[in-house]
Amino acid sequence: MSDLPDFAQVVGQNKAISRLETLVQSLNHHFIIFSGPPGQGKKTLAKAFASAILTTYGNPFHGEEPGLTGMAKIDQATIRHLFVAGTHPDYFEVLIGEEGKIIPVDRVRDVVADVEMLPQMGRYKVYLIEGDGLNEAGQNALLKTLEEPPNYAIFLLTISGQNRLLETIYSRGVEIHLSANSETEIATILERVFTDKDGISLALPAKFANGCPGRAIDLAASDWFMPVRQEIFELVQLLLTAKPAHILEKGWTLFEAYRDQEINLFDLLTAWLRDLLLCCDPRVSSSHLINFDAVQDLRNLTKKCANPQKNIVGALSVINKVRMARHYNGNFEICIHYLLLQMRKELQYA
Repeated sequence: MSDLPDFAQVVGQNKAISRLETLVQSLNHHFIIFSGPPGQGKKTLAKAFASAILTTYGNPFHGEEPGLTGMAKIDQATIRHLFVAGTHPDYFEVLIGEEGKIIPVDRVRDVVADVEMLPQMGRYKVYLIEGDGLNEAGQNALLKTLEEPPNYAIFLLTISGQNRLLETIYSRGVEIHLSANSETEIATILERVFTDKDGISLALPAKFANGCPGRAIDLAASDWFMPVRQEIFELVQLLLTAKPAHILEKGWTLFEAYRDQEINLFDLLTAWLRDLLLCCDPRVSSSHLINFDAVQDLRNLTKKCANPQKNIVGALSVINKVRMARHYNGNFEICIHYLLLQMRKELQYA
């Protein structure tokens, strides 16, 4: 697969791509907002859009306007090479660095200053900014430029939700929302990225990712996902049959060892219980399960519940309660111990 971002390489998102292709042909908007959950492919699609702009309008003589005088015509191969190499003089990225989640205001001011300079190649300059990294000061530093942008400046902002932006910023943009991908689409993406993995090691992350390609890629690339998934299932079995001391020992050891994957552990636990609930109905096929490879084990496990639907729904509500407590910085150890003991209570008693 080529390193050049291209609409043809984007799997799914047909509605968004159709709008962007129209925008490329008539660039009457200078501020485009790409919205969607983390890992949904916002930056990938924004880069494909930027590439399309710089390639389509890569020389100053595109269309009827004469462009900038004194510039030689530039072939598209050169433009593509510069974009892939990260050296295109009219393309800029302002991304969240590893050092933190906030983009320094000075970096935003650098963009504002750079906008004053004309493009060096072609008709447009494109700025890709991760909006989730802009605090109020950073957004205010950009506001004046977005209110009155020069006709050669295109701003692309990625955000995980509208509430990430000030209304004065959000109202000036054209929003392109990325929807969840289907399991089939995510499987296609994973097959492109991981050519050396077998089907089941890709199918399970595709199902578990809940429509998010970035999350599926992270899970498929990890060393922990498959073995921890199995450990969570073993924990579910204990929650249905074992005494409190055994459950606390196994459960706490697991959560403490993978504390940095806390959200994924909650999600794995939820996924197993969801599948267990579905397996209470013998008519449900394995294709409806996230853990489709364990359908018979799950059906056998439902027999250990005195009142399966009531028990499992109660256990799921405990997980949601603990998630909320952790969201508000509840003590990790207390929350996990409460989770394990309350889930045992819900699952073992009618």
